Amino acid sequence: TSELSLEVKAALANEFNLRDLLNRGALEFLEEVDLRVKDEFDAKKALRFIHGLVTRARKEGWPSCRIAGEWAWLLETAQDREGWLQFEAMLNMKFPNWPAIIVCQYNVDEITGHFMMDIMRTHPMVILSGSLYENQYFVAPEEFLQERIDRAEQIH
Repeated sequence: TSELSLEVKAALANEFNLRDLLNRGALEFLEEVDLRVKDEFDAKKALRFIHGLVTRARKEGWPSCRIAGEWAWLLETAQDREGWLQFEAMLNMKFPNWPAIIVCQYNVDEITGHFMMDIMRTHPMVILSGSLYENQYFVAPEEFLQERIDRAEQIH
């Protein structure tokens, strides 16, 4: 169990009956899920993983699902970061009307400003300083992915 996980559990325990939520299946903690193929982050594997979580919640009778994640440990290489950006865009494209709220958390001290701006461009809504905003930097997933393809072609 990571230090972050312990902090989250402690904070939740101050507000909720954590044991009850866990026993009823209303809350689940997953740590360091393997989303790599051949040592690189795999966007399609990540999409299948998230889809599986939402599908399972629905089968268990929950009307919706909330997912929160901190993924910085996945983003070690440029290939991982590029795959992550593709995943973020594809998530919006493939599942626009899901019965789910997904909160992607980023420690801005651990990522570059350029990468943070790319991440921002994949999210239609953002939480900044505790408030939810419609994201003025959001780019439609198809357009974002095409930009990434065009950029990669220019480099090669």
